[in-house]
Amino acid sequence: MTHFICRGAECTSVSDRPSVCMNASCSHRYKLLEECTCPHRSRHLVGVSVTNVSASGSRGIDVMNFGLALGIAIGSGTFILGVFSIYGVGVGAVEALSGFYIGYDSTWIGALAGSLWGLVDGFVGGVLIAWLYNQLSRVR
Repeated sequence: MTHFICRGAECTSVSDRPSVCMNASCSHRYKLLEECTCPHRSRHLVGVSVTNVSASGSRGIDVMNFGLALGIAIGSGTFILGVFSIYGVGVGAVEALSGFYIGYDSTWIGALAGSLWGLVDGFVGGVLIAWLYNQLSRVR
């Protein structure tokens, strides 16, 4: 895909770089052309894929990154809860989650097993939430 950089009336193509507007009169100078409001913006969007941009102009959530972030957060929380339960804090919560997460109990190995299950569970949940959000944001 060809990308362009604008400097006033001159537009030059560059390869493998985000398209940015450098027009001095543009209020969105140095922003991606998908977000630019300069008068010759349409010239650059020909052939540019904007599949991840909603009708309002905002980008959707990156599905994989959101899944990974939620997976790490839930996995970390599950591990911390497992470690606390070794010392007697939150044992009931660990027992409740052990029905869903195989091997999760009040030991170091159990805390590690629970954190891996939490990572997978959070990743899958995060991917589904981000995908659903992106689908619903296209409807508007």
